[in-house]
Amino acid sequence: TNGSANCEMQCEELAGSYQCYCDTGYAINAENPKLCDQINECDVPNACGDLNASCTDTDGSFECTCNPFWELDQDASEFACKDKDECTAGTHTCGGHSECSNREEGFDCPCSDGYERTGGLATDGSDGSTSACTDINECADPENNPCGENSTCDNIGGSYNCGCQDGF
Repeated sequence: TNGSANCEMQCEELAGSYQCYCDTGYAINAENPKLCDQINECDVPNACGDLNASCTDTDGSFECTCNPFWELDQDASEFACKDKDECTAGTHTCGGHSECSNREEGFDCPCSDGYERTGGLATDGSDGSTSACTDINECADPENNPCGENSTCDNIGGSYNCGCQDGF
């Protein structure tokens, strides 16, 4: 209590009366003006000022945190979130024979030329796996020899080499 008026937080004595006040983050109770109610600042749409942030109400205040795949923009003058670049940060799960490609809210791991995705793994690592890209064997089907007639095809990682059959 605060003073003879029994204000919950702050009391100002006036000539023959008093006035109760609340601390920041609180408002006078509509039914009992001596009490203060917590204000939920998160009830205000976009309380954080950034659509990529989440608001958490706290005692007398609130806190903002960036949503997953977003990070605090340290260069901004006010609270702001920016896309987290998992490729630059090295936090991606792209495996061998793939390149990390950043995108808003995540990343992709497209396979390098001459490789294909195997195992049905998520390309963005959202299932916790690393993306697997395996060599495409361009020489596997003798009916579709990419080297042409009277030639040999040797599969190599990500590509193939053509040679001449004996006598050609």
